Amino acid sequence: MDVTQELRALEQDPQIVVSVEFLGRGICQACIGDISHGYREIGKLDSFNAAVEWLSEKARQNYPDSKYVRHLPALAR
Repeated sequence: MDVTQELRALEQDPQIVVSVEFLGRGICQACIGDISHGYREIGKLDSFNAAVEWLSEKARQNYPDSKYVRHLPALAR
């Protein structure tokens, strides 16, 4: 799955709320949380790819029972 597909999969999970904002000069801000609590974690990363990877890792850590994480291949968990 490429990073755009990965981000779409995260966005389609009803339990997780994510966003990626381009801040300029290649820097991105990634946010992850849920509807009940808002964004729980915010990270500044050096690229869009790094931002999506960070979101995926945070989803695995913070939302292990989410639809997104349950559908990840076993090696990616």
